[in-house]
Amino acid sequence: MAPTVTGDEKADNLLPAAGIGAAACWVLGIASLSTLGIVGIGAGVGYGVGTWAVDKVRDLRCKNAMDKLPEPVKVALELFAEFAQQQPSNAQLVHSFVTSHGGRIGGAGPAAAPRQPGAPGTGPTIVPCVAANV
Repeated sequence: MAPTVTGDEKADNLLPAAGIGAAACWVLGIASLSTLGIVGIGAGVGYGVGTWAVDKVRDLRCKNAMDKLPEPVKVALELFAEFAQQQPSNAQLVHSFVTSHGGRIGGAGPAAAPRQPGAPGTGPTIVPCVAANV
């Protein structure tokens, strides 16, 4: 026959188990938080390095594109940049005038040619609302 255990003895046996469980939870919680911290630091560093790399590539592309431009265009861009610094309100007026007439200032590539009336792709696009029975 099994020995009988009183209520006080059960409580005494339960206390070390609860202490070990609490200690295990505390250790695992610290490990989880430190892992999340390391992941957060890695994400922040990765974002910073990625942004820096994109900026460097963009600067390199712009420099290469400027090197390929004809000399008169380079001079005109330098003069416009100087004009924009000296008279920013007038430069904004010039910029809005050029963009409203289909041009671009400081954009990548040449301005898109305006479409002629009747050219393909200028009319409305018709999308069927019901599929045909097959």
